[in-house]
Amino acid sequence: MSYLPRSERRRAIIEATLRQVSKVGFGGLTTRGIAQELGAAPGTIHHNFESLTALKCAALQHLGDTALKDTDRMMNELPPEEAFLNALVFSSDPDYPDISQHWISVADEASRSEEIGELYGELLGKMHKQFTDYIEAYARSIELEPATSPNLLAWKLLAMATSLNDFQISGRVPLTGAQVRKIIDDELKISLLS
Repeated sequence: MSYLPRSERRRAIIEATLRQVSKVGFGGLTTRGIAQELGAAPGTIHHNFESLTALKCAALQHLGDTALKDTDRMMNELPPEEAFLNALVFSSDPDYPDISQHWISVADEASRSEEIGELYGELLGKMHKQFTDYIEAYARSIELEPATSPNLLAWKLLAMATSLNDFQISGRVPLTGAQVRKIIDDELKISLLS
């Protein structure tokens, strides 16, 4: 690995880590595998992260920050109906299989690692709050009182979207991306956009 400033080097390691997660999941990560993905010696990883768990947490933080930024971008650039749908239907993202696999793997790893579990819960809480805030703002803008509180509606929509996207990415459930989009779109119309 050629010389890079520390922040760029750490980012390159995190990106290599996420490419490895796509192949082996968070539970299958090794320093050696990440170093190979990066094209560097394992010492490069150890020099930049105090442990493999610290690197996993940095990769998860990057994944969460990216999701939060992407949702903000969609909500600010698209009409509300389209923004809500695209934020919930992961298959509208060109990196959909990797992103979905990353989150499935993180949920699994969270059950085994206290540090990953705490960060996972914190990030889900931020995503929930972000979505709740957007639901509340949208409801105010159209003078709608949702039948379900925005707090509970955000959890319902996030849980539904996550499960459906996970089902589809598994390749084991006869569910297409178009069907996932239709189910979520119908739920949005019933719960929020009516």
